[in-house]
Amino acid sequence: MQAFLFTTLLVIIPVVATATISTTLIDQDSDLGSASLAGLRVWLLAHGYAITLSGVEITLIPLGITLAALLAARASARRTANRHWRTGLAFTMTYLVLTLIPAVTLGASVPTFLRGTVMTLLFAAGAWMLGTHRSHTPLILPQRLTEMIRSIPWWIRHACRSGAIMMAGVTVVSSLIVAVWLFVGRDPMAQVLTQWSLDAPSGAALGLAQAVFVPTLIAWAGAWVTGGAFTIGDYVHYSQHDVTLGPLPAFPMLASIPSDVMTPTTTWGLASIVALFAAWTGWRAVSRLKSARLSTIVSMPLVAGAVSLFLAAAGIVLTSGAVGPGALHHVGIVLWPSLGALALVLIPAHLVGGVAGARLIRRHLNVLSGRKTRQESTTSTEEATPVSPRTPQSSE
Repeated sequence: MQAFLFTTLLVIIPVVATATISTTLIDQDSDLGSASLAGLRVWLLAHGYAITLSGVEITLIPLGITLAALLAARASARRTANRHWRTGLAFTMTYLVLTLIPAVTLGASVPTFLRGTVMTLLFAAGAWMLGTHRSHTPLILPQRLTEMIRSIPWWIRHACRSGAIMMAGVTVVSSLIVAVWLFVGRDPMAQVLTQWSLDAPSGAALGLAQAVFVPTLIAWAGAWVTGGAFTIGDYVHYSQHDVTLGPLPAFPMLASIPSDVMTPTTTWGLASIVALFAAWTGWRAVSRLKSARLSTIVSMPLVAGAVSLFLAAAGIVLTSGAVGPGALHHVGIVLWPSLGALALVLIPAHLVGGVAGARLIRRHLNVLSGRKTRQESTTSTEEATPVSPRTPQSSE
């Protein structure tokens, strides 16, 4: 209950404050009740449910609000929950039921209802795990689940961890790319901002609205860096190799996206950074193993790549949706080409790094080099040893 109140108030209060103070951004005919209802709809959108604002259906999730609400729910779990799995189950189910009540009451659309339910379950479970986590103190899970986890082969666990680390590295690179975009695109952003007529509170609200979509832009940049593509409506397409421009929403942050095709140097340079990190991840994962078969060394990149692609697909689903009618019925990453490009960058690089770090491979190389060294030393010794001529023996 406390986590539910924390997260809802975190969203409703800024929306109500903006509706009360602003004179240009929000319709002044809205009263306190309608503003609170709009804030509750935005809160549902942050949990994956589609909403309707001013007659426009919106399905694109503001991940910035989701992350802020996750921190608030984590703080609540730290205060009220413990590490036992029964407490976590009660925390998760209570949060889910309290979320379903406004979702059903406000008429969340059916296509996104399943997405919102699954996302809310993961949200509440993640908040409980983060809130009750303590160093060197594991969560108290059911015994069968613990035994099931321990029965997973060790190399699969290492490969799953490597896949998550690779996606974390791609996220870091994408965050740096977005920072460069925002810095270089200051002038285009300022030109778009001049189209708005805003007072100070409305300007602050617009800045906050842009901030909550920065994680979405980071995900789009991740697809762009690894050779994928993303679209903003039916007429705007961005990739490193092809850029198709068209009418964009008057959102200043969108004006920072590069409108030119990247040079081959930039394209290969960005791909090389991601590939080098994937190779380092593969080397680190395999080199820390005491022993590994050749089949394990080859299989680990496939499992790690599958985990990375699964996380990337989940990110694509969370950062794609509708922001308006007509041409804006879909914005986000193009799914299959982006996943294919990501696989071509990560899996071969992880395999090369794993082979380079494998003790089995190094052991065979050392044996071969040792044999060659011994053969060379034997040959040199035979060549350096003088052969004494045989002296004929006298016969008596």
